[in-house]
Amino acid sequence: MKKYVLEKAERKKMKVKIDLKKCTGCSKCLESCPFEAIKIVSEKAVIDFDKCQVCGACESSCGRGAITLVDG
Repeated sequence: MKKYVLEKAERKKMKVKIDLKKCTGCSKCLESCPFEAIKIVSEKAVIDFDKCQVCGACESSCGRGAITLVDG
């Protein structure tokens, strides 16, 4: 898995979006995040945007397609 999927300049333009209908709370995204910016609350992933660097690791690790990077 790529540790940092997007270049720094691209990351500044993006944000992480979680589709709560698809998220199962499996913790794969939490385990993949090098910035410890994800926690599981009520069986759903929650992003701490103060810590998130929009590296894309969570999106890459989510097998359900619940996490996407969108224009910010």
